[in-house]
Amino acid sequence: MVKLAEWRGKEVFRKYGMALPKGKVVRSPEEAEAAARSGEVPVPCVIKAQVLSGGRGKGGAVRFASTPAEAREAAQAILGMEFKGERIRELLMEEKLEIGRELYVSLTLDRSLRLPIL
Repeated sequence: MVKLAEWRGKEVFRKYGMALPKGKVVRSPEEAEAAARSGEVPVPCVIKAQVLSGGRGKGGAVRFASTPAEAREAAQAILGMEFKGERIRELLMEEKLEIGRELYVSLTLDRSLRLPIL
């Protein structure tokens, strides 16, 4: 089974027209601050560790930032952290949205039809 980081999965969903928050993958605190400062990722934003396991929020691997400086601090706190045996090297920064309802989406492959299933 192929597992994708959240940001890679979202690339697939965007390709098929799914509306998603503005976001960017960053690999350093400086990149996080620059993305927030330039508006590439609007603040307030959420900064999420890109690991192939759940429980990131409860494990301290998801943080919120209201300013570019806070985005830098959040990235610095998460990057390099060990999470469920995996070192965090990438973060997904996304604009923070007011959530009325949250849905989780999964993608799999129908091997007989050779087509993706949402």
